[in-house]
Amino acid sequence: MTVKDALEFCSLEQRNNLSHWAERFGVRLRDLHLGHIRTYESDRLREVDLHVVNAEVDSLLRLVESTGAGDPSLRKYRPLQESYVLTIDERKALPVRAQKFIEVLEREIDRLTDESDRLMKLLRKTALSRRRY
Repeated sequence: MTVKDALEFCSLEQRNNLSHWAERFGVRLRDLHLGHIRTYESDRLREVDLHVVNAEVDSLLRLVESTGAGDPSLRKYRPLQESYVLTIDERKALPVRAQKFIEVLEREIDRLTDESDRLMKLLRKTALSRRRY
């Protein structure tokens, strides 16, 4: 199922947010990965504000999650942020020590995100098993 196929099952707000996805990407939801999102963001930012792009991406991610499809790396997606975030060139211009520290922090964020996801699954599983009894 593609985004275009799923539009008929979506709310009006979701349809509005997903219509640009449907026009540009014919990718099946199960094949969707972070590269598609990054490509969409860079193309779409030429037309609209970053808050609109974030809302559109959020709608897509909720759709993907509701279908249980998509690449597991999509959980690591972070919305676009204001210009105070360093660009790739700005980051490369930092001292090596600062770059290494940023990499350590990013790995820690990924580790904590994975741990949080694991604990949420465990909580859901526990809650489901308690409902059965």
